[in-house]
Amino acid sequence: MIEDPLERREREAREKKGNPLKITMYALIAVAVLLAGALAYIWTSKASLVRDLNEEKQDLTEQIIALQGDYESLSSDYDTINSQLDSSREEVAQLVERIQQTEATNRAKMRQYEKELGTLRSIMRNYIVQIDSLNALNHQLTAEADAARRDAAASRRANEALTQQVESLSGQVAAG
Repeated sequence: MIEDPLERREREAREKKGNPLKITMYALIAVAVLLAGALAYIWTSKASLVRDLNEEKQDLTEQIIALQGDYESLSSDYDTINSQLDSSREEVAQLVERIQQTEATNRAKMRQYEKELGTLRSIMRNYIVQIDSLNALNHQLTAEADAARRDAAASRRANEALTQQVESLSGQVAAG
């Protein structure tokens, strides 16, 4: 069976017309596959980032709760420091609440809370230094007061002994 040249030309023309469509279709499929791959990569990256941010938030929360425990364990015999400690304890409690209410993806707020945590830690270190120095000074002053009391008691005894000696000598002078 011999193909008619006219039919052959029509068939070749149809094949040529089909080729650009096939090329376009394959190009669109390739673009769709690339877009799907990019979308999967972006979604995975975002999920990983959100997981990391949640871990950072959890870590920050744990650090602040630990700091809160440290503040609770601090105590002083001095009213001024105790009132400052109470104020700082309240500030730490408010910071814990704010962190728990903030989304982990809000990086600016998390960085702000990290700075506040650092500030509260340095404030606590200052309180510890103040309490330690005041306690050391208190022990020193207590020791000095005890020494002064002992010296005063010794002086009083010496004065009483001298008074008795003067009375005794005055009595001897008067008698004799």
